[in-house]
Amino acid sequence: MRPSGLARTFDAASLSGHFLVSRTPPVEPAGWNRSTLAGWTLLHDHALPVQPIRDGRDGSEVGWLVGHALDLDRGLICAGGITMPPGRSPEEWLHDFGGRFAAIFIQPKAVIYPDAAATLPVLFDPSLRCAASSPFLLISPGEEFPESRLVDSLAIRTTGTWFTVAATPHDRADLLLANHVLDLSAWEQRRVWPRERPRTEDPGALAETVATVLERTLAASAATGRPNVGFTAGGDSRSLLAVARPFADRFRFFTVAHPDHLGQTDLRTAPSLAETLGLDYRLIPLHPASATDVDRFMYLTGCLIGELRGRKATRAYDELGGGEIYVSGVGAEMARGIGWRRGDRPGLHLEPGDLLSRFLLPQDPELVRRAGGWLSRLPPGIDALDALTLFHVEMRVGGWGGPLTFAYPNAYTFTLYPYAHRRIVEAVLQLPWEHRRSGDLRRDIIASRWPGLLQVPVNRRPARVVVSHSARRAGRLTRRILGRLTRSPRGS
Repeated sequence: MRPSGLARTFDAASLSGHFLVSRTPPVEPAGWNRSTLAGWTLLHDHALPVQPIRDGRDGSEVGWLVGHALDLDRGLICAGGITMPPGRSPEEWLHDFGGRFAAIFIQPKAVIYPDAAATLPVLFDPSLRCAASSPFLLISPGEEFPESRLVDSLAIRTTGTWFTVAATPHDRADLLLANHVLDLSAWEQRRVWPRERPRTEDPGALAETVATVLERTLAASAATGRPNVGFTAGGDSRSLLAVARPFADRFRFFTVAHPDHLGQTDLRTAPSLAETLGLDYRLIPLHPASATDVDRFMYLTGCLIGELRGRKATRAYDELGGGEIYVSGVGAEMARGIGWRRGDRPGLHLEPGDLLSRFLLPQDPELVRRAGGWLSRLPPGIDALDALTLFHVEMRVGGWGGPLTFAYPNAYTFTLYPYAHRRIVEAVLQLPWEHRRSGDLRRDIIASRWPGLLQVPVNRRPARVVVSHSARRAGRLTRRILGRLTRSPRGS
């Protein structure tokens, strides 16, 4: 179904966890909460928390924090309001926080800052003078959904791709990118970070920085509950397990039993590893998704992503039951030279079309134009290899991963990407390019926190199909390795 058809089929009040902000909201979904400040109105679904931002000088309210921010120093999820310390810029202060949020400042200037990877989407329509988390909230009363020409060009429902370089299925609306700020007076976004070419630093020290941020993020997420952690045969979920070692009993791990090759690989390793390590773990069967399930997935995610695999798992994720945080390893891949080619070296020259092709995105003239604008606004002197890493963070982790956080509202309170933190992105950009090409950061993290996990093969494809009822008996080789792992000293 096209976006215009979805807009007619579903009610905006069903957009769980969404919001909009405007001086004159174009819509007001039934049952949503309302806040006002200095002539601006914020409307939000009850599932999305909102708390005031106060000025540290006099305690006055200057805006709203929408979503879930994690205070890593105090080890908790912010609640009841936050105070901006005097003398710090908003972007510097906000990127101390982990989590999924958008900071809306009304005073002294009306602006919106996303989290470090823009994992809570913000779209804006300059003609409506409104910002919202879904394109379906940016429609004037009585207006048909204004479809972009890119709806047909990208055909995301068929191809599984996603809208990128700030484009959206809404003809007038753009997506606020990570590392940018939205000016609510000019209704334009501009880059705020990085402002200069990153300096190369020692990989060992950088790995320790990343591991520490991950540890503190996971500790804060588990301070008041027992988050659900996606667990696969891959190295990214393995790195989260390694840093969570001191408090792994606070988490519930799970694997969705996808029948494809990747899913078979997960079933070969994940259940055995979880059983051997004594993790609280469950294997969730994949129930067939109906056409209505897919339509709802597309509506909830704003038709910003196709995600052929993820939309099949709607009913499986619903079995998580809600009420807890969902922790995902999305973002870890930023340290593996995504978009790089074999012969690439520092000093590479990037054209807009080449940038798109490296991420398997179509050469649509509008996307090429937008990619050229994105390249032209990078800080002077930044290397193309760093630009590719930034593009991945802003367009894939944010542009794809952000909308995906809305996909399963019955499964969790919110989705947390621990790797989506400014200090982690900064550390990745400071890695020597050879270290990024090798993808060794996650190995360094595991080695620093739980080196025994390095003995377990990563993404070892099974020789045969492993069905869910026999998954715990599969993988004799993996079990032998795990046996050695559990017999090794605790500190190994």
